[in-house]
Amino acid sequence: MKKLLYILFIGIAIQNTSGQDLKPEYQKFVKKFIDNVKNDRKEAVAEAIKYPLRRDNPIPSIKNKAELVKRYAEIFDTELKAEISQSDATKDWSEVGWRGIMLNQGTLWMDTDGKVFSINYQSKVESDLKNKLIASEKSKLHPSIAKFKEPQIIIETSKFRVRIDDLGNDTYRYA
Repeated sequence: MKKLLYILFIGIAIQNTSGQDLKPEYQKFVKKFIDNVKNDRKEAVAEAIKYPLRRDNPIPSIKNKAELVKRYAEIFDTELKAEISQSDATKDWSEVGWRGIMLNQGTLWMDTDGKVFSINYQSKVESDLKNKLIASEKSKLHPSIAKFKEPQIIIETSKFRVRIDDLGNDTYRYA
């Protein structure tokens, strides 16, 4: 009986974490965004972004509209454009409470003003760039700390440079 209640509780919790249907006023700007991506209107897409748009560390964030237009192809590759273009504002986009509006399972997030604040997708170009930046960073470090999977946080103060690196297997290093 206790297991049955536990399974029922988990089922209800999972169901409640999914998004709600998108309100008509949100569908309007979602459809406009979908159309702009479908037709490669880079400037219009850049207009719908909230800056800075963070990218996966150590890839630099996109600071403004001009930079997004310049880096558009490295973020919006064929696969991401297809996912957005083929999406349906009433079925694939959902409101997730105060968190905003998400595409599918969080590929892309928008606030309720129609501004994209997160793109949780990494193209092949960005993946290659990330690997190149990590390799470059490793080559500049002392050999005793140059072995890591990827950097998580790097903080510089007036006296210190602190880094937290992912070593893999849920192991992190503070150096």
